[in-house]
Amino acid sequence: MLTLPALIVFAVTHILPGEFSFYSKILAGTFLAFSAIYDAKKKSLNLMYRPVRLKSFKNPEYLALYVALLQIVVLVTLGVFLGFGKSPYSFTLFGITTNLAYVFSTTVGFELSRTYLAKILTRRFKENSVIIVATLYTIILIIPFVLNFPKNPLDQLKFFGNVLIPVYTQQLFASLLVYIYGARGSLAYIFPVTAFEWFSPILPNLNWTLNALVTTAMPAIGYSILEKEKEVKKVEIKKESPASWIAFMIIALLTFLFFTGSFGVHPAVVGSGSMSPSIQTGDVIIVSKIDTDDLNIGDIIQYMAEGYTVTHRIVDIIETDDGRFFVTKGDANEIPDDPISEDRVVGKVIFVVPKIGLLPLGIKKMLEIWGVFK
Repeated sequence: MLTLPALIVFAVTHILPGEFSFYSKILAGTFLAFSAIYDAKKKSLNLMYRPVRLKSFKNPEYLALYVALLQIVVLVTLGVFLGFGKSPYSFTLFGITTNLAYVFSTTVGFELSRTYLAKILTRRFKENSVIIVATLYTIILIIPFVLNFPKNPLDQLKFFGNVLIPVYTQQLFASLLVYIYGARGSLAYIFPVTAFEWFSPILPNLNWTLNALVTTAMPAIGYSILEKEKEVKKVEIKKESPASWIAFMIIALLTFLFFTGSFGVHPAVVGSGSMSPSIQTGDVIIVSKIDTDDLNIGDIIQYMAEGYTVTHRIVDIIETDDGRFFVTKGDANEIPDDPISEDRVVGKVIFVVPKIGLLPLGIKKMLEIWGVFK
């Protein structure tokens, strides 16, 4: 069997220096592809596909392509709202040629070898071969990150959220595709997503948490759909339009973006009565990011205290050589707060929705009583 040694060769390329690692991956990916073809031919295995029909899709290849396009649409939609950044990849003729060789060789090599291993392991491990293969390919892909594993806790969190979990989710989806259908299924998902990343001159400018959400959610949704689609059809299933899925995902992501403040505004539940009667306990405020030069006395702002936020009214503005300082006070308080610097201002309150935050406040209070929160 040449496929396993070829995988080991590919894994070793991760520890090679700089550009040598990049170009060696092109050769290793090519070797991996031909190794899988050679091994499959000896065992009379068809790596590309096997006939199978799903409930709503003609075959898994269509479903995979649908999920890939959905992921790209969601990323582009986010880019429209959050902005785009310049691609880090080269767009010279030489750069495009070498990048195309890299993407094609590594993608084809991975998916053909994945299919071969899945078919071999299926004979003994049945559906568990999906998890085994996904785990193996995840380990190979995260080697460069493990070799430079961060010491900072936040960077470690980014590794798990932005690298390990998305990669493993993607590998599970691709492994299930080859288990059911063959390499054409996984290529239909992996290649468009990879090509978008490598050959789009601009890419969505997303923070790591949002990027982790999208790159985890899309293959997870595809995996879930594929699991249901391959079940024995017992009743007539109404086919849903792909547009409805796209609309649902876009609405869900836009809602997530709103609540996390990605559009420059975010909601917050008021937990005290210090601003009564203007703002009551349980009201939800909408806070907008604003240039602090545009703030005036009388504006209600949200600012960071020690580990929590405070929503109070500006009663004085102090101009110093070190910048502006704001003196705030709750409408129901007698004593103003200590002056705060500009960098502690979160935003200005632009709207108040009465009482709809009482339920989450009540739940939080119950959790505090039960000892979940302190």
